[in-house]
Amino acid sequence: LKSSILPSVQTKIMNTLIFLCFTLSLYPYHTVSLASTNVTAVQMRALLSLKDMVSDPFGSLHSWNSSNNPCRWRGVGCSRKHTERILELNLNSFGLIGGISPLLRNLSYLHVLNLGENHLAGQIPADLGHLRRLRVLNLSMNSLQGGIPTSLAGCTNLMKLNLAHNQLRGEIPGEIGSLRNLVFFTLHTNYLTGNIPSSLANLSSLVSLSLAKNFLSGMIPTSFGNLSNLTIISLLNNQLSGAIPSSLGRLTNMVTLILDQNNLTGSIPPTIWNISSLVIFSVETNELTGTVPPNALSKLSALKIFSLAENNFHGQIPSSLPNATSLIQFEIAINHFSGTIPPKLGG
Repeated sequence: LKSSILPSVQTKIMNTLIFLCFTLSLYPYHTVSLASTNVTAVQMRALLSLKDMVSDPFGSLHSWNSSNNPCRWRGVGCSRKHTERILELNLNSFGLIGGISPLLRNLSYLHVLNLGENHLAGQIPADLGHLRRLRVLNLSMNSLQGGIPTSLAGCTNLMKLNLAHNQLRGEIPGEIGSLRNLVFFTLHTNYLTGNIPSSLANLSSLVSLSLAKNFLSGMIPTSFGNLSNLTIISLLNNQLSGAIPSSLGRLTNMVTLILDQNNLTGSIPPTIWNISSLVIFSVETNELTGTVPPNALSKLSALKIFSLAENNFHGQIPSSLPNATSLIQFEIAINHFSGTIPPKLGG
């Protein structure tokens, strides 16, 4: 039994995350390059060391030379008030090939470091942990290797940490749990192993958590239920086991909960059906069992994607399905459900 109207769940996740990235970009750390500044030699050398470590096939760093004011260099932003301070380095999609210079640690006033969507390889320098004023670190969509440096816990003002789409290995450092200002945390599409650190439950400001498409094992921490601001959890395509924590039902702002393609067992906790804000709920391709209560969807009028496919559920299709008036994707294939699907779903 399957009724699919939209593209894949993954597409919906990405659309949601893109929206959140846009929202975070509105935080007040934007900078302006000024013509009259006195950027220190230390900061200039840090930038030039990065230029020396990369090849630049598209000439994106053509303006980067010592005869030109660094605040006029492409991708560099300086403070309006303290014009000698470099606050932003945004080289996203510049086509750079090479590595990340450890001398970037000397950009001590930096708020934004965005090197995403390039062809950077090698390891993430541990020296980046010295950037204590950093609010955004985006190294996504590169070919970075090695582990996640524990020293990143030193970036105590970090709000956004995106290391997705790399080749990172090893475990998620428990020290990341000390970043109390972190709002957006994504590590999806890497080769990370080990358990999800329970210390991540200390990220009291966290809104979005994506650890999808890794090789994480163990159980989903029950303490995640204490992250009251959390709206997105994406853990799909890992090796997680055990039950879905009933504590997740306390996340009354939850919009997206994606747990597909793991080894989860047990039944869906009844508390989940009380999250009236849910838009996407997908647990397909696990080893879940039990029934779905007749009134399960009574409070889920915002639900758009509902997938239980490829599990071991049984019993009747919930009679409350028509209450999900926003539903546009409904998947229950490869289970043991009985009954009929209402002829009209959604609005």
